[in-house]
Amino acid sequence: MAARILAPEEWGRVDGLDISALLPFFKPENVHLVVVEKEGEVVATWAAMRQVTFEGLWVHPEHRRGKVIPQLLRTTFDAAKPWANSYGVTWSKDEAVSRQIRKLGGQRFDAETFFLATGGA
Repeated sequence: MAARILAPEEWGRVDGLDISALLPFFKPENVHLVVVEKEGEVVATWAAMRQVTFEGLWVHPEHRRGKVIPQLLRTTFDAAKPWANSYGVTWSKDEAVSRQIRKLGGQRFDAETFFLATGGA
């Protein structure tokens, strides 16, 4: 058995696996699709994906209507464009913030969140 990173032109080898549903949303340069192969067959996958994370959404209560939120969104999304795939991720543990995110078109993704130490900076 051997582990390696699949080149984007080989991503079809994981068609039908859960990871294949995410790949169209990522720029190929932002994905390292790791596989373990046994006798040429993919027996395991896990991907390292760079993605934009939006954090710290807050708007003063007196300014939650009007032009503040559209200005904040437009400028934040523009700031993320050089790094962005076709989406960004954010978290919320406050219902008021969750409502704001839903109003922006945010979709809830039910999953547990884990932070893994990678040994990086």
